[in-house]
Amino acid sequence: GTAVATHIVTVGGTAGLVYTPSQISAAVGDLVHFIFMSNNHSVTQSTFAAPCNRLATGMDSDLMPNPNNSIVPPPLWEYTVTTSEPTWWYCKQRMGNHCGKGMVFAINPTADKTFQMFLDTAVRVNGTVSSTPAAVGTGTATAVATALPSAVAGAGSEDCKCQCFCPTAAY
Repeated sequence: GTAVATHIVTVGGTAGLVYTPSQISAAVGDLVHFIFMSNNHSVTQSTFAAPCNRLATGMDSDLMPNPNNSIVPPPLWEYTVTTSEPTWWYCKQRMGNHCGKGMVFAINPTADKTFQMFLDTAVRVNGTVSSTPAAVGTGTATAVATALPSAVAGAGSEDCKCQCFCPTAAY
């Protein structure tokens, strides 16, 4: 059989709110070693369409703190690649909205679903849904419309096929 490759990915650290590298190509059975540097990050599986929301059946390293890189050796989370299909990942740290600032990662992105498209979506939707119960399911359309003024201009036109980009009155 083919030898298993080990991919090393640095999470956070001096590079900032990023995974280094931000994307890898990996074979089924390959290992990915996520090395957690400052300050407190996760590797959480999401979907291409919703970069900053955890996939219900997905993997999650949970938050792995390493304050000012004081933990030596740094925390490590090992993931075994289970599919040749693309998988999508983000940092679920809400303090500072890491995903909304582009802290995302991809394994086996494709020409149709590129890392850049995933990154752009994460930044556009601006991170994880609020954890306060009062905000769940209320005002989400308004919040998105407010964050995307360019999409509001076309209210009631062909631009509003997706309800998530429309003002409430548009549908």
